[in-house]
Amino acid sequence: MQTQKTSHLRQYASNIRNYTSKHFYGLTLFVAIYAIFGITVQCFLIGNMAYLNITLALLIVVVPAGLTVAVTTHVAETNPIIYVKTMKVREYFTYIFWSLAVIVVVLWISLLAIVLSKPDALPAEYSWILPVFTFAYVGSALLEALFIGSSLGTAIIAILFKEKANKFYRLNARTYLRVASDSMYNSCNPNEVFCFTVGIYYLNELLKTKYRLQLKKGQELSNYFKTTAFAGNKKEKQRVKQATDSLVDKLKKDMGLNDIVKATHNIYGKPTECTLDEEASELDYEIGIKKWFTEHIGSIGLIIAIVSIVVPTIQALIK
Repeated sequence: MQTQKTSHLRQYASNIRNYTSKHFYGLTLFVAIYAIFGITVQCFLIGNMAYLNITLALLIVVVPAGLTVAVTTHVAETNPIIYVKTMKVREYFTYIFWSLAVIVVVLWISLLAIVLSKPDALPAEYSWILPVFTFAYVGSALLEALFIGSSLGTAIIAILFKEKANKFYRLNARTYLRVASDSMYNSCNPNEVFCFTVGIYYLNELLKTKYRLQLKKGQELSNYFKTTAFAGNKKEKQRVKQATDSLVDKLKKDMGLNDIVKATHNIYGKPTECTLDEEASELDYEIGIKKWFTEHIGSIGLIIAIVSIVVPTIQALIK
């Protein structure tokens, strides 16, 4: 009896995973739109019923978003094009998060300035403009915390669990490079070809995490791949595709620095065997405050997003 129950639970979990994977893009888009616009409308309709607002947000946003996060690796392996398409949507909503953050800060500062200078001259429009943008920002902050925080593994995971961050960077490098490689024999869709640049970005992130190094000529390598895809002859396309596929296959497991340099040399068509001096010329040290800020921008966004969610929630529950 217990075995049969366990079997049913596994089948149920498998069905949920398959459904979520199949609708990965659609669920992500729905959750993102509802978090920003739906929660705003919901809060205006329901009013000050904090518990009901929070419950609906959990059911409509957090649960579906959590399911998509859980199947992210599965989708990346089985349907890389949908994965890449979905990640692009998440990037757009990250831009919306930062834009709304700036707007809300400006609105609150201007409100404070008006109250301090002319308390009786507060524009009536503030009674709805400020709540609309604030609710929208809280919803976008929720997305930032769910998608960007869990996907990038920044903040806690990247700092405390470096190996998990390495796996994430390898997964993304593999996925984007697969899409770019497959585009060689498809329609050479520019969006898919340009995934090679993103793949090299994640490969560099892997090198930064492991060795504090990065490929010095990563952009040149990307330009060579894209030029071959759009203007190369059939023979050269085949060679570059095979070299890229070889790198993708090797990224299934942890790669050493020497293996990565050899694999990128192979895409160029250079000899795979190279001296230590030649390897060193391909690499650059990751230093400087600007580079540090760029590396940790995801962590900064995640922290701001979490604070933006926690503080209003606590205030609403106290009231």
